[in-house]
Amino acid sequence: LMFRCILSTPKTTPSAFINWDLDLIKMSNRIIMKKLNFYHHLLNLPDNTLAKQMVTKQIENEWPGLAKECKDFINSLKLTDITKASIKKNQWKKEVKKAVIEKNKEELKKEIGKLEKVKEFKDEKFEQKEYFKELNLKEARAVFKHRSKMTQYVKRNFANEPQYRNDLWQCTGCKSNVDTESHILWCDAYRDLRQGKDIKNDKDLASYLLKVFDIRSKLNTNK
Repeated sequence: LMFRCILSTPKTTPSAFINWDLDLIKMSNRIIMKKLNFYHHLLNLPDNTLAKQMVTKQIENEWPGLAKECKDFINSLKLTDITKASIKKNQWKKEVKKAVIEKNKEELKKEIGKLEKVKEFKDEKFEQKEYFKELNLKEARAVFKHRSKMTQYVKRNFANEPQYRNDLWQCTGCKSNVDTESHILWCDAYRDLRQGKDIKNDKDLASYLLKVFDIRSKLNTNK
C-alpha cells in the first residue's frame, strides 16, 4: 500500500511488479528471514535460559512451533542445519539472506509470468531499475505506470471501464487506433512531442509521457 501511494498507482497495480521494479523482498519472505535469524539467536543462548530450553524441547519432541517452521525453511532453502553445525551470526545472516533473495526472485518471476500486462518483463534481471535512481519522483512514476500498464488515461489499461468500452477504446489523439501503452509511443497525434527525443532513454521517455498525459488529463477535465 505504501509503495502504491508513493508511485501514485491504482489499487489494482500488481504488488509483484512493484516488488520487481524496486528490488523488494515480499513481506512473507522477510518474515522467513526474521524467523530464521531469531531461531539462530535462540539456539546460541546459554543452556540455562528458558528460551533456549523451550526451543530445545521443541526440537527434541518435534512439537509444532518456531523450531518446526525453521526446520522446514532450512530444508527447503538448503541452508546449514544449525541444530547440528555451529555457524557465526553474521555468516548465518548472509547465508539466509542470499537464499531468501533467490527464493523471492523465483516467486516474483512466476507471479509476473501469470500477469498478462507485465509478463514480458519476467526475464529481466531482478534488481532495482535504473530509472528509480536516475529520475525524479514525477518522472519515475510516469515510467513505472507505463511499464506496468497502469497509466490512468490509456483506455486499454482499464478495458472494462464503460466510458472506454463504449467507444471501443479509441485513441483520444489520432482517433484511429486502439489506445494502448505501446500505441502512445508511436501515435501520430504526438509526433511533435517526440522530436529530438530517444524513447528508449528513460529521461526522454518520462518527459514525453508526462506531456502526453498532461494533454489527456486536460481533455478529460474538459469533458
